Amino acid sequence: MLSSRNYLIRVKYLFNNTKRGMASESLQEAREKLKLIGGGCIHLTKEEESGIAIVTLDNPSKKNALSGAMFIQLEEIINSLKLWDNGRGVILNSVGDTFCSGSDLSLKKEISSISGWMLSNYISYILNEFFSLPLVTVALINGRAMGGGAELSTSTGFSHFHHVW
Repeated sequence: MLSSRNYLIRVKYLFNNTKRGMASESLQEAREKLKLIGGGCIHLTKEEESGIAIVTLDNPSKKNALSGAMFIQLEEIINSLKLWDNGRGVILNSVGDTFCSGSDLSLKKEISSISGWMLSNYISYILNEFFSLPLVTVALINGRAMGGGAELSTSTGFSHFHHVW
């Protein structure tokens, strides 16, 4: 069992190395494994004229649960948005009547092949990167936001809730 101090040292090391783009082999290995886990996708539409990007969670058969592949897509979208010169804002939304039900349970089945600690830190890193985008961010929450979905919604600057139940 790690002491709190040792755990924080490991988290800080991973986060700092990842943030600087010097991802360790184990983080890169985790990314490669995550790409293969689960379905669904995240769409990015950039409106060049208005400078507004729309990021849409699309996994309605699982209430928009975030699969491993979707986490990788979200990271790629965030990296794209960071480099977008015309960008002013981002709208985060979803298809269907649930905003996001959290992480896909297929991730839990595969967690033994990816360190739980590594996965948790990777997800925290992605959410922090979304929060840190140099754009106005708004979550349009249509329906329930549970678990990681609630966490994702709080990684935006503003939230608009519209329940459909």
